[in-house]
Amino acid sequence: MKRIQSIYILSLALVTLVACGDERPESDSTTSDSAWADLMSDGEMTAALPGESRFEHLMRDVEITNQRRRELGRAFWREYPDDPRRYRWLMRAVHLEPYYPQDVKDWAMREARPGPNTAAVDVDARAEWEAAYPAMREAFWRDPNTTERERRYLRDGELLNRLKNALEADARGESVDGQGVLDDILAYAHRFPHSFEPSDDVGYTSRISGLWKSVHIHADALELNRDELDAFTEALAGVSDVTGEAIARVLSNGNEELQRLLDGTADLSEAEWPWVYLRNEIKWDSTGHVSEGIYIITYQRMIGILRNLEVGKLLWEEVGNSEFRTDWYLRMLRRSPGDLFTQRVAGRAGLAAKAWGPGDKDTRDTAAAKLENGANINLKSLDEWRIWREAVPQGLVDPILEVRYDLLLTQIECKVKGNNAGMKRALNELRDLYRSEVEHADNLLYSTVRDLRDSPRRYCFSEEEAEAFLSAVPALGNERLTALIRGPLAVRALRSTPFDFSSPTWSGGEFELAELQGKIVLFQFWDTNCAACFAAIPTIQEIHATYRDRGFEVVSVNVDDEDRGPYVERIREGYDFDWPLLKAYEQWPDLNERFGWGHQLPQYMLFDRDGLLAAYTPEFADLGIRGALQNSLDEILAAE
Repeated sequence: MKRIQSIYILSLALVTLVACGDERPESDSTTSDSAWADLMSDGEMTAALPGESRFEHLMRDVEITNQRRRELGRAFWREYPDDPRRYRWLMRAVHLEPYYPQDVKDWAMREARPGPNTAAVDVDARAEWEAAYPAMREAFWRDPNTTERERRYLRDGELLNRLKNALEADARGESVDGQGVLDDILAYAHRFPHSFEPSDDVGYTSRISGLWKSVHIHADALELNRDELDAFTEALAGVSDVTGEAIARVLSNGNEELQRLLDGTADLSEAEWPWVYLRNEIKWDSTGHVSEGIYIITYQRMIGILRNLEVGKLLWEEVGNSEFRTDWYLRMLRRSPGDLFTQRVAGRAGLAAKAWGPGDKDTRDTAAAKLENGANINLKSLDEWRIWREAVPQGLVDPILEVRYDLLLTQIECKVKGNNAGMKRALNELRDLYRSEVEHADNLLYSTVRDLRDSPRRYCFSEEEAEAFLSAVPALGNERLTALIRGPLAVRALRSTPFDFSSPTWSGGEFELAELQGKIVLFQFWDTNCAACFAAIPTIQEIHATYRDRGFEVVSVNVDDEDRGPYVERIREGYDFDWPLLKAYEQWPDLNERFGWGHQLPQYMLFDRDGLLAAYTPEFADLGIRGALQNSLDEILAAE
């Protein structure tokens, strides 16, 4: 059996990583605004057809929505040639994988089955797009306002589609130009040989390694021989030090299953199963803040997870009691239930793009609140999954993982249904597992108590219900948990007593917070693995520049150990911030214990001119770094 049937889309998804770029200006035309709003909306979801499964219905909606967006976008392109928003549409459209099936229902049904989709293609519709696309691409590429990030993002989508189309063409028995695919990848690497900045390193490396893995894993489908693959590897590795490192990292990552597939020695006797559990290996460059990029990565991640769920359930009985079955089930329990049980993929992806992308604060907050409150959730499919899980053999996975997943499910369920009875049952079960000394129960209980302490709403608890649960925690006799409850008291004490803090700096000096008395000081605690920390730095820099003359200072409290020094320095140089950079690795354990942070980053503390705490992490989480920091600074200054 061809390798394509074993893992189909293992690393194609790696190509579709989020790209950053400048948000383009909007047109003032009322007519074009109306057309743009229609284009960006999802349209109405069609009713389910007789005998159509939920997943088939969902995938049919995906393709109909994609087709609608492409046609409305082409009309927008023609009618508003001076509106720069048409480039936003083009970036999104190129990543929407144009399948052009002759029969959408047949295509959707085949999407819910193992292996590549062999549904017949509407050749005329595809040819029409391929004839229109080059001129649109040329206009996008040559526009002086188009950024290099946006150009690379467009190329990512083009390569993804070329690979997917080649694999599906092979499955239909059509000829494939594998060498043309290799030439395209090499041209891409030569055009973009390096990442754009330190925070882009992971995303760029994943792109290159994903492309390299794809052509090796699918060499049979692409009709490539070993000599062609070796020549391609040598050429790609020689483009730059980064491309060479990306390939070397794949070969040294210890993934035995992948290595056997790459060298052709894998036992594919259960070929369908590896295809299921390997196809959704998506990595997200979390520095991406272009709404199109966030929309696409959310869209494709959910489709991959949903397909993984449906196909895995189909194959569950076929593979019997195997490690593959257990591995798949573990992966499902680690997925976001919000993505698994969505009512509409397009709608949820749109909310994610608004919540995490650029735009005004009110729009982002509204979208984030809808996501948090379980918008667009299909409770029927959630209940079906609950019933299916009841047949899973007891002890197949760690019971703590099952309870953790139930906590996530009930968080969604209680927000949609409006009651927290299921949540209380899950919490009591977790407490019982802890009393029974089940392994890892202490860590899950610790993180749950911390979350319930900081944000009762996530658990559909009132302040009184949360306090009742937390008040019983000391009776468990665990000092670490009890200290977690004490954490808020320690924070509260800083409202009336100055924070006594000192630390060495990465430049070799010493820092004393007391020396900044008379200034308004923001502490940001971070490490080099915290993407959210990096994302906040430009905003902090903007606010610092605005308020600096009024006595506002920033202190960067890094908690990495000595070995991470080169990465710390690279981040400082990349963002070019000029405030103190502390080396607080030694203080980090005590700070965690004292304030009950559970090693979560970033943490924020804003001190007024008297050294007293004025704002704290939960306030920044609720309002966002920009809103919380500006509001707090304005309040302090107004009070003076």
